[in-house]
Amino acid sequence: MQDTGVRKLASRTSQLADRVLDAIRSGQYRPGDQLPTEHALAERYGVSRASARAALGMLADRGFVYRLHGHGTFVSRRSAKVHTLNEAVSFGTMLTAQGLEYEVRVHDAQIDSAGLDVADGLDLESADELVLRFRKSFLVGSDAYMHNVNSVPLSVIGADAAKRACVDHAMLDPLDLLIDSHSAASTAYVLSTLEPVAAPLLEYEDLDVEQGTPFIKVTEVGWTEKDRPIWHSVEFHSASPLIMQVMRVKY
Repeated sequence: MQDTGVRKLASRTSQLADRVLDAIRSGQYRPGDQLPTEHALAERYGVSRASARAALGMLADRGFVYRLHGHGTFVSRRSAKVHTLNEAVSFGTMLTAQGLEYEVRVHDAQIDSAGLDVADGLDLESADELVLRFRKSFLVGSDAYMHNVNSVPLSVIGADAAKRACVDHAMLDPLDLLIDSHSAASTAYVLSTLEPVAAPLLEYEDLDVEQGTPFIKVTEVGWTEKDRPIWHSVEFHSASPLIMQVMRVKY
């Protein structure tokens, strides 16, 4: 029983740290800004003060915030622009960090057989196992910066949620919210494979993507803390002006 309690505390701490970091990356808190107190964070996110304190400590250990005794916790310069190589950062967060306003457009969603590639990536017993598959794009103005195809097994989110999502596309973005809302599982880490490709024929409504256009193909699989794969994504990133800075920290 004690082990379960420790796991729940650790999970709440990590989730709160991620939410605060998302707020920093979105520009809600900028370098030099003071973060809310432990008490305020605990009330806002419905966690204990101990979890709030641990979450801020986690961000401080990673260099995203710094603490001044008697004054509070402040956002470091490193937080807003730098994404470490071992950190999963949403594409929307990366766009926002570049000062770009974007729109997410869901093109379609359906329940379908997983297929060989998805079944292999998710360790499914059969390529015929059903998944919720949906396609969406990230647009900056009229330019498509990224297209992706997401697959989530019905064994993860349930058939009822999958059927509703086929009609209510608002359920599909962000992907983590869909899973967190309809599953006991959550994403602990993501494994990605990157390769340059000439784009296949992308049949997205309202988008004019010429076949053979240079793209970076990113295949990702989301895993739980217990090393269970729960979602699969294939992304095509255009050769856009998006820049990603990397800071190498000496330990």
